[in-house]
Amino acid sequence: AAILASGLNGLVLGGTLGPPLQVDPGDLSDADREQLGITRLPSDLGAASARFKANESVRAAIGDVLHRAVAAVCERDWQAAADRAPEESAPSYRCRF
Repeated sequence: AAILASGLNGLVLGGTLGPPLQVDPGDLSDADREQLGITRLPSDLGAASARFKANESVRAAIGDVLHRAVAAVCERDWQAAADRAPEESAPSYRCRF
């Protein structure tokens, strides 16, 4: 639902797709990505959680209660993992997702 809502929101706001990209955007330099209008996804759960909380189109699509619940779980996970190395946190997610 969130992905569909985001896509519909992009259409409503007049968003357009850029040209097809034939390389991995992760291999591009920051300058090349900027020139192509490519925005990096958040690199950690804290940043992803903040973007999720601020996304009103997703909130409207899934409802305020579910939106707050997902945001709270992400925030709790971010806080729990803050003092651990990624290799310490990874096993706890294998069975979850």
